[in-house]
Amino acid sequence: MKENVAVGRLIPAGTGLQHLRDIVVGDNEDKEEDLDSMSAAVI
Repeated sequence: MKENVAVGRLIPAGTGLQHLRDIVVGDNEDKEEDLDSMSAAVI
C-alpha cells in the first residue's frame, strides 16, 4: 500500500491504467543490436 496525498487514503501500489501497462520504453533496434552482441560473446 502507498499513500496518495491527493486522494487522502491508501491505495494499492502498482495499480494503474491498463492501456499504459504494456508500454515498452526504449527502441527495439537497440535491443536487437544488444542481443546480437551478446550472442556473439557467448558463441
